[in-house]
Amino acid sequence: AHTIFKVFQIAICYPFAKQIVNLTYKLVPGDDTEKEFFLQYIGGTTQTSTTLIPQAIHEVERMAEMAKNNLNIAVESLIEVDLTRKEEIEKNEKYIDYLNRSIFDYINHINQVALPAEDAKMIGPLFHVISDLERIGDHATSIYNIAETCARKEYSFTKEHKKEIRELLALVNSEIEYSIDMFAHKSIDHLHEILHLEELIDRKEDRLQKAYIVDIRSKATHTREGMLYSDLAASLERVGDHATNIAFSILNEDNEEVLRLLEQEHVDLANYLL
Repeated sequence: AHTIFKVFQIAICYPFAKQIVNLTYKLVPGDDTEKEFFLQYIGGTTQTSTTLIPQAIHEVERMAEMAKNNLNIAVESLIEVDLTRKEEIEKNEKYIDYLNRSIFDYINHINQVALPAEDAKMIGPLFHVISDLERIGDHATSIYNIAETCARKEYSFTKEHKKEIRELLALVNSEIEYSIDMFAHKSIDHLHEILHLEELIDRKEDRLQKAYIVDIRSKATHTREGMLYSDLAASLERVGDHATNIAFSILNEDNEEVLRLLEQEHVDLANYLL
């Protein structure tokens, strides 16, 4: 009975898929700032069952670039204790939240449409990826909040600390870029690089945490400044984890090549399956 209902539901909704999706955005209220926000790829005039998922993926790529950009602005604001880009960061965060909600609603509605088999497999990963990107946006906001604390308390980072954080950020940026490319193209071409970057990020963060303890004990760093430095390193490591989640969202146990590569890297796919 449920199958019959589902078929009937799709038959009724499919001719009106475009109108249903567009209506969603009109019905979901937003604040005045959100009037400036828009979906660049979703809701165009050429929507068919074969274009719905690609449009969502393009919008996710746009969201990812925005989240990565805001992360970089936040980190630079912190290590230089520069609060001049506060409004830009806050607006970007609102835009990321807007995209998260809008893409979520869009995916939720096209899930009622008869999609090509391969496209239908992307519904679950899309939900998970926008969640990970939203969390990266949250980390950017948290990092900027640390910058405000540093400015208020007149804390600052050493030249060496700035160098180490920038190196860690560069690794995280690379993993985000590879992961989004892997997700968007449903390709495992960069799987080795992603796993390698994840390992480098974990090692780098661990080394920074140990160095922080040494600095505190030798009184080379103020205790509170050291704690904020430690928090920043941990936040960037967690962003790397979200990037890994994005890449692994498209993997499954049925792909022999994936299993072979993961076995070579000593990675248990069960830890990443949705």
